[in-house]
Amino acid sequence: MNPPVALIVEDDPEAGELLEIILGAAGLIPFVVESGNRALSLMAASVPDLVVLDLNLPDVPGVEVLRSIRANPRSAETPVIVIMAHPRMVQEGVDFNLVEEADVVLVKPIPCDVLKRKVVELVRAG
Repeated sequence: MNPPVALIVEDDPEAGELLEIILGAAGLIPFVVESGNRALSLMAASVPDLVVLDLNLPDVPGVEVLRSIRANPRSAETPVIVIMAHPRMVQEGVDFNLVEEADVVLVKPIPCDVLKRKVVELVRAG
């Protein structure tokens, strides 16, 4: 059986690298992209086993990526962990109803052990 694949959508290279390390340590094959457009292109070709999605992206907002994931029958059940810079993002225009469609919502800074535990739980459940 092949290890599960995780798509990490994070525009901050350092945060992306850290997420890549954590998900790799959790037994996944991590793939990092720095834009919502790139994530949507990749997901049109192949659906990963897990998505870790930053909401604050430079091109397509993370909520639009999440909306697209949930609207597509091929990816609708894909576990999604949403990460956001601070909880006020919800009050500053992020569609909270849409964010609730994520399987897990975490606020940066995210403790490594918490993220790893959530990833393992979601992959096992899937």
